[in-house]
Amino acid sequence: MGKRPVTPEVVNSQLLRLMVSENIPFNFVQSPAVRSFFRQITNCELQDRKTFARQLPSLYAPIKDVVLHLLRAAKFASIQFDFWSCKSSGKQFGALIARVPSSDNSLQHILLGLVPLSKSHTADNIAEWAKGVLGSFGIILAQHSVSPIISIATIDMAANGRAAAERLRLLYMPCFAHQLNLVLQHAITEVNEVKQLLTSLSRLTKLLRKSPILSEKLRLLVSEPALSAEVAAVLKHWKPDRNLTKQLPVSLIKPVKTRWSSYVKALRRLLVLWKPVWRLQEVDEWKKAWNRVLFHDNTIHYININFFFYF
Repeated sequence: MGKRPVTPEVVNSQLLRLMVSENIPFNFVQSPAVRSFFRQITNCELQDRKTFARQLPSLYAPIKDVVLHLLRAAKFASIQFDFWSCKSSGKQFGALIARVPSSDNSLQHILLGLVPLSKSHTADNIAEWAKGVLGSFGIILAQHSVSPIISIATIDMAANGRAAAERLRLLYMPCFAHQLNLVLQHAITEVNEVKQLLTSLSRLTKLLRKSPILSEKLRLLVSEPALSAEVAAVLKHWKPDRNLTKQLPVSLIKPVKTRWSSYVKALRRLLVLWKPVWRLQEVDEWKKAWNRVLFHDNTIHYININFFFYF
């Protein structure tokens, strides 16, 4: 078969699919450099961002047909809903996910709805919203008239989620990941050494982000042959199948209470970069801040266990 001819319609259609799949903002196509690039490579003019936005429904319709087929083919399914607020815009959002068994007995996760919310997150409002989203896919909970039969909802530990599941006449199961996250956060507050370490790590990460001198020094230290080999060895121990030809990490990760797995990722990264970080004491700017960061060599050994490498 011959290649598909390069026309403005093909270029814009494929670019739209790319932006949707990779979460690229539509203002990407407004950049003069981007428009010049496509003009030179394809000899085609790109549409403006408003035209791309108007074409989104054309991608949604066929995907919804696929989802409807999956839902109708499944005998049973579970749902999960979650809600959060965007700090920057102040808007509130709700997401409803369906989980259906596939032919190989694994679960398929299908996002049925992700929409801004105008009402408060009460149990009645959550139940009403969930019914509306499910109804748009032909699922009527009260009648169980079509497949799949929704019998259980996975929720976080909030009381409004449990009450909403009861109003929907669904069994509910607390999310194990939420429970584990809460248990670990509570455990951390009970271990002074780890609590102190996370506080110091947060301060250190903030210091590195504010200081171009220190962040550049850390990058140079990681690139030194001896330290580079040690960093690579720790990474290899953590993930034996990791491709070490890629660039080694040169920055720390800030532990954030509300960001999932950030504690584990932050501690991992510190263990990987501990020796280069320790060498930062050679920098004058670091010496001024060292007492404020409150790192001590014995603290890192407290958590230097293989446990953190297998999450």
